[in-house]
Amino acid sequence: MRSRQTANWIPVGRNASLTLLIFMLGHPRPGSAEWSLSGRGSLFYTDDVSIFSATRRLTRDADPTQPALDARVTGQGSDGVFEPMLKLSKAFDSGLGTTTLDLRGDGFIFFDHSQYNNGTLFMQAQQVFRPGTRVLLRYYYNPDLFIGDNEERRSGRFQIVPERVTSQIGSLRIDQEVAEGLEVKLLSRYGTRRYNSAYSQRDTDFWTVGPHLEWTLLPVVTLGLAYHCERGLANGRHQPQYGDDVSYTNHYASTDLDFELSETFSVSLAFHYEHNDWLSQLEEDERKWGKENVYQGEALLNCRNIPADPCLHRRAAFKSQGKLRGLGNSQYQCRNRGGNPFLTYQKASTGDAAPCLFPRAVSFSGLAYTTQASP
Repeated sequence: MRSRQTANWIPVGRNASLTLLIFMLGHPRPGSAEWSLSGRGSLFYTDDVSIFSATRRLTRDADPTQPALDARVTGQGSDGVFEPMLKLSKAFDSGLGTTTLDLRGDGFIFFDHSQYNNGTLFMQAQQVFRPGTRVLLRYYYNPDLFIGDNEERRSGRFQIVPERVTSQIGSLRIDQEVAEGLEVKLLSRYGTRRYNSAYSQRDTDFWTVGPHLEWTLLPVVTLGLAYHCERGLANGRHQPQYGDDVSYTNHYASTDLDFELSETFSVSLAFHYEHNDWLSQLEEDERKWGKENVYQGEALLNCRNIPADPCLHRRAAFKSQGKLRGLGNSQYQCRNRGGNPFLTYQKASTGDAAPCLFPRAVSFSGLAYTTQASP
């Protein structure tokens, strides 16, 4: 039998039902609808295009867990990235209260690595039933995301074949104000990740539940907290011949602080933590009994200058953003596989060895320009 090299790995991190969505919309009252169109463009730089592409959406309100990413597909070089965004919104009164519809598209265009170009689509409806009570339905679609040129297992020849995945997620969130300045949100979601045929053993269905909390500490300071528990089951658990089961249990925690410094400036700080338990029991699977911890930090500075024109608003914004898993602006991961790490990182302070994987990804954005128009 042909031998192969064991690979290291890191995580990166159906159509929604329309019936409930239509029910929530009710019957709009004539003349109550208002349309708005907004757009934004941002520039980023990254020193690892594969990690940036896979983790760009790693936030609690987007896709906080990501497809499994093998280490052999990382380290593909640096690049600049342009992110255009276009959002169409409509609000109207119905028999149930105020309804808001949003349709948003985001793109990620790489200057020199066009194979990583991708986009996402958000469709959501928010219904206000009474002051302090809201229900949000959201559909998220990320098609044909290029993960990298990886080693496939299904043919038995371990050829290098492009790996791609399409993610679809439907979510339901209930928001309730329990006291002045204190809001609790309950989230549930169901999603699928479908890979191209060479990696179809990784096709995964997953379920997520968890609470969010937003607390206005001061008129200019808001604290956000979130916890998610997620379980994903992959086809590979029933296909032991491939030795590749990416099933998992994920615990996700997030905290953020927003500071409104003035009408012009605001600052946002956030920290995200994930703990993954891989569920594989396949003897030849490198993920068997695997565990990992993922850290990500974020800092954003926004500058706003919006004129009083009621029909057309333009905003120039500078946003500085750094995403990390662990220390500095680096992707960082530690894991424990019964004392047999694939890589060892020597801690600078103590010299103690820890089983860690240390690929890097640094990103920041430049000038963003927003135009919003209302008829």
